[in-house]
Amino acid sequence: MKKKIAIVITRMIPGGASTVVKNIIDYGQDKFDFTLFSGVEGLTKQEQRILSDSYNVVFIPKLIRRISPINDFFAYSKLKHFFKKNNFNIVHTHTSKAGFIGRIAAKHANISKIIHSTHGSIYMPNSRIPGIPELDIYKKILLNAEKYLSPFTNLQIVLSRSEYDFSVQNGLSREKNTMIIPNGIFLENYSFSYDDKKKFKNELFPYAKDSIILLNIGRLSTEKGQFTLLKAFMKLLSEFKQKDIKLIFVGDGPERKRLESQSNSMIEKKIVFFTGYVADPRKYYAAADIFILPSFYEGFGLSLIEAMASGLPCVASDTGAIPEIITDRENGLLFPKGDSDSLKEKIKILLENPAFSAKIAKKARESAKKYDIKAILSQYYKIYGDSF
Repeated sequence: MKKKIAIVITRMIPGGASTVVKNIIDYGQDKFDFTLFSGVEGLTKQEQRILSDSYNVVFIPKLIRRISPINDFFAYSKLKHFFKKNNFNIVHTHTSKAGFIGRIAAKHANISKIIHSTHGSIYMPNSRIPGIPELDIYKKILLNAEKYLSPFTNLQIVLSRSEYDFSVQNGLSREKNTMIIPNGIFLENYSFSYDDKKKFKNELFPYAKDSIILLNIGRLSTEKGQFTLLKAFMKLLSEFKQKDIKLIFVGDGPERKRLESQSNSMIEKKIVFFTGYVADPRKYYAAADIFILPSFYEGFGLSLIEAMASGLPCVASDTGAIPEIITDRENGLLFPKGDSDSLKEKIKILLENPAFSAKIAKKARESAKKYDIKAILSQYYKIYGDSF
């Protein structure tokens, strides 16, 4: 008989956490009986229908990202009811808010095995975003919540060594029940030949066949640092007036309109482009020349791994787990988060030194091999199968 596992996540919007959840369920359904519990915040009705068609899913509308005592109580009550009714062997929560509500509900429903995946703790010291003081208050609340939840969390899964050290040292988890499992990708999906790259560039950017394409893929939101990238790009253009350089933003989010407004003249000149949400962005990796991840905080950076596996030279901010993935000037370039001047200089290094850029790209692809999804998923399934 298959073990019954409840997966709880605040919202299944595109991103690293939802990708991990989908992969765990998709490739483990023959081994385990999964039920997905998700909030609906940020999901359209059509997206909810697609999830319902693909998974055994229970939507919890009151499970929302922000702290709301009334909504939180109703979400807790509904989860507790379902946990008791279905007699799950394991409850596995993902991200901070779902982890808080879901673990309390699981404890009160007498679930014997409770696992929590942080997906990059927002209370880490380097996760502060300038200009958003309310995030600091939110972080303090969650930090204290984690200390409360630690004793009845059987296993806490973190993405990086820095997060592991922070969690253990600050009493958020215990050394014996904390495990590092990074995000992973299907490496074979990011292997592109020269002909592939040329074909996809002609297909996606017929107006820029001979251009140098700078690429950013991710949610367009303040913490992702796209405004820093836009500033750096404007400075870059003033120094490279003879080079044909274009900047492509792949993704959607709350800051899209403001980003478009600030780059309006460059959009009209076909220098900056916004594609909107793209379900499968692999062609964009293949068509691009340089990948840039300018986040103020990044728990892990799945898009960075995808870009490295695609053989792109990458420039990324020195925050979160990124310095554990990239060693500056070896398999990529790092810059201080929020520093548009430094970012411009790092891009400039790649533009002016093609041989160095190619060397970094080659090492990036080699480095990405350690994030093979098959090996990473096997760690999750071993955890589910073991008695811990």
